[in-house]
Amino acid sequence: MINVDVIATTRQERQTRQMSKLEEIEKAVQQLSSEEMDKFRLWFEELQADLFDAKIEADIKAGKLDKHFDAALADHAAGKSIKLP
Repeated sequence: MINVDVIATTRQERQTRQMSKLEEIEKAVQQLSSEEMDKFRLWFEELQADLFDAKIEADIKAGKLDKHFDAALADHAAGKSIKLP
């Protein structure tokens, strides 16, 4: 039998640990010098771009964008698109 109290406690502990980790990161970021902050910002922007690209690729592979692709092709076939310079 599953002990709900243990699950609830474990979930709370995980949330507390995650929040502590986030708070540690926030404090560390606040202590960065201007130069370090610039480097961190660039790194984080690249990370976000990589994560976004991975998400788009996964969505494409999963067929989640097929209906949008089909709609765009249909609009093009119906003459609703324009040639870009």
